[in-house]
Amino acid sequence: MLVLDPDADAREIVGSILEDHQYGAILAPDRQMALRALRGLSVDFLIADPALLRSGPLGVARMLAEILGGRRIPILILSAELGCDDVEEEIALRDLGVREFLRKPFRPSHLLQCVRQALEGRVAACPHA
Repeated sequence: MLVLDPDADAREIVGSILEDHQYGAILAPDRQMALRALRGLSVDFLIADPALLRSGPLGVARMLAEILGGRRIPILILSAELGCDDVEEEIALRDLGVREFLRKPFRPSHLLQCVRQALEGRVAACPHA
């Protein structure tokens, strides 16, 4: 799993939670590191904070789709701001691979639930708070 977050503390927290539950985590602070990780390693899940680009969930989902070059990998948007209110934007996000949104701060159990559901191919009611 690739954790893409500009906040070092948030990256470490998410990485520790994942590793404590036997999920391998690659931590990346920016687009360049994410690009290197995605080119050189097998990644089956992405967790990204839109603060990386300051362009919202759609901007970061588009950037990830560009980096992935057509590969379909589930994405979890992890942000202090929750999801989107626009139905058309949510459809576009789903088309780009976003499976769920989780608001910071979050409970570790909520993060793990979202990860499990996404890896099982389910878009389900992830806890948002």
